[in-house]
Amino acid sequence: METKELKITIPEGQEIDWQESAKQEKIVFKKKDTKPRSWEEYCKNYKGTSFFINTCGTILSSRTDEGWNSVLAKNLVPSKELAEAFIAMMQLMSLRQAWIGDWKPDWSNEYLDKYCIIGIHCDFEVCLLNKCRYALSFPTKEMAIDFMNCFEDLLEIAKPLI
Repeated sequence: METKELKITIPEGQEIDWQESAKQEKIVFKKKDTKPRSWEEYCKNYKGTSFFINTCGTILSSRTDEGWNSVLAKNLVPSKELAEAFIAMMQLMSLRQAWIGDWKPDWSNEYLDKYCIIGIHCDFEVCLLNKCRYALSFPTKEMAIDFMNCFEDLLEIAKPLI
């Protein structure tokens, strides 16, 4: 049996969709899946500007056209808004710890009440959640509401993480 060969150039960012190509009896292309499958792959392929928080809490930017070192890049985020959200969330977690003292939410016991500040649409609410883990959890509803009202400004900044 004679073998024939046909050379094709695959368009940038595309790959052959073998399933569709077999069905249609022609070569069909699809957009290449470029989602990283590991932290190392993400860092190797990242190009552009990232942001980080220095020891003074200042947000700085860094740019690369070659990718990042996966060990050194663990404190980088892809946007300034996200860096600001992390700072606000760190502040909220420290404040929460000062408010709750020794109390620790027992997430393995669904019968023990835990009141959590959660994001609903564009707002925040306090909900009784006994099965889902939430960072901003409190022993009483009153404490959670008071905390939410007291630190509304930080919650607004941390919104992408809540």
